[in-house]
This record gives sequence, C-alpha cells and structure tokens, in this order.
Amino acid sequence: LILGDMRNVINKMIRWGYYKRQNPLLTVEFPKVDNEKNAFIDPNQAMELLARLKKRSLKWYGIAYISLLTGARLSEVLTLRVQDVDLVHGFIKVNGKTGRRTVAIKKMAIDVLEEAISLRKNIVLFKQRETSTKEVKFIAEKTGLTPTWVCRLYWADVDLERGIIYNRKPGGKHIIKHPEVRRMFKERIERVENPYIWPSRTGKQIWNSGASKSFMQTVGECGINAPGVEFSEKVTFHSLRHTFCSWLTMGGTPLSV
Repeated sequence: LILGDMRNVINKMIRWGYYKRQNPLLTVEFPKVDNEKNAFIDPNQAMELLARLKKRSLKWYGIAYISLLTGARLSEVLTLRVQDVDLVHGFIKVNGKTGRRTVAIKKMAIDVLEEAISLRKNIVLFKQRETSTKEVKFIAEKTGLTPTWVCRLYWADVDLERGIIYNRKPGGKHIIKHPEVRRMFKERIERVENPYIWPSRTGKQIWNSGASKSFMQTVGECGINAPGVEFSEKVTFHSLRHTFCSWLTMGGTPLSV
C-alpha cells in the first residue's frame, strides 16, 4: 500500500513537471498480498446467525440465506432480478466474475425467494422523512386518504394505469383524479420500480458495502469472530460462500464438482 501511494505521488509529480526522471518504482517488484480467507461457520452458528438476521432485517436474512444455500457471491445475490428466477423449475441465473451461470435451488431457497419477491411490493412510496408535510396533505386532500395512510401506501397499492389507490381496508378504494397527484405518484413509482429482488430502501440496487452494517453487526452479536482473530479466519459475508463449499466437501462431494 505504501509503495503504491509513493508510485502514485511520483507519477503525479512527473505530470506536473516537478520530477524529470522515470519513476523509480516502475522497476520495483511489489510484494504479493495474501487476501485468502479460510473461515466458514458450522450449522449451529449458521442457524443462530440466520435467526438473528431475520429479527434485524428480513432483507438481509434473505440475501444471506440464498448465499448460504447456493454459494453465490454477495454481488451475484444483490443483482438477482425477478426474471433471473424460475421458481417452477427450481433454478436461478446469476451473473458474476466467471460470467453468467445457472444454479439449481432447493425448496428452502424457493421459499425464501418467493417471500422476497412478494416483499418487493411493500416498498413505501411516500416515506415521512422523504416527503414534505405539504405534499402529504395535498395528496390526502385530493384522494380522500388520511395523511397517515398516504405515508403507508405501498408500491403494490397503486394501479396508476387505472388510476386507483387501494389502502388495504375493506372497500378502501380511491380514485386518482387530480393530474398533479397522478404526476407525483408516477414520479415515485418510477423511482422505486426496478427488476431487483432485494432493492434498497429507495428502490435502487444495493451495493456490496451495504452488507457491512447489518450483517457484520449480527455476526458480532453471535460471537462468531473472537477478539484479535486473524484476517484469514475472520467471518465476513463472503464466508457464507466458503461455508456452502465446505459443507458440500464434508458431505462427500468431490472437489472437482
């Protein structure tokens, strides 16, 4: 890291005209960094981790469970789209470092994916912290909803094509007549509408860095990583992929497979 920083500084000095010679670090052989991680968890640890994740976040419970059941990388799970999943025939198509591949899934994975796909419909359109009181009152006035219900509306509650809002109460159907209200709904729906099975709170793709908080906090609560544990033995999200492979190997599956 230090050598890399020095090389970058000298390259910048050469570009700015402060150094007139060749960068001496171009001929230096950099030490190879061992980033190999060996950690995996046992079934009891996995059950506790999943149980705690389910209480903390259904989203991260689902993401972690699919990785554990399929061996998929975090980036592969986060970019899973609805059209990549065939729940009838039991397989998913993932796109990762080695290209696109098809992975067979079992009943447990199918159940988790079914639940995740259904939860996509429960993205709240007008979150209180993202919507002004003035906007909420305007929508309530023009639709007949209460301000509270405006902030509880799910993506699946709105049929913009027919101009109908369902507020999940018996007979709770409201017509969208005002053009400005229709525009506001259209804008919010377009913002959250995406193909990903596990979108972010704003309806966009989750990036890998998003795993650190929910997942690593839960790992800490489980006491899986001992204080001062070596980097190669530290459990991270990628350890779920190692766990999948390790369990297969211990179960007698040949390494070539």
